[in-house]
Amino acid sequence: VSIEKMSPIGRFPTVTRDLAFVVSKDVMVRDIIRTVKMTGRGLVSDAAIFDIYEGKGIEEGKKSVAISVTYKCDDHTLSDKEVRDMEDKIKFELTKSYHVELRG
Repeated sequence: VSIEKMSPIGRFPTVTRDLAFVVSKDVMVRDIIRTVKMTGRGLVSDAAIFDIYEGKGIEEGKKSVAISVTYKCDDHTLSDKEVRDMEDKIKFELTKSYHVELRG
């Protein structure tokens, strides 16, 4: 018999945004996720890969990676500006650390 722990639903809503970029095949996806979580500490409650693609349309030696980032604050509803500012910090850090090329 398995017993699952339940967590209470938060008072404030989460915001989920997707990021897509091209990066060298050598970059480990787990490092990207760790960087997103560390950069977004305090606002990023989860980050998960939902697509990795190599092939037609992607430069040789590179891969396309798409991640879903969930933002959450325990004491207020996040504004669009707060989410955008954090997303900009994450994009900056990923570009600096892994030379990602953001996709539209």
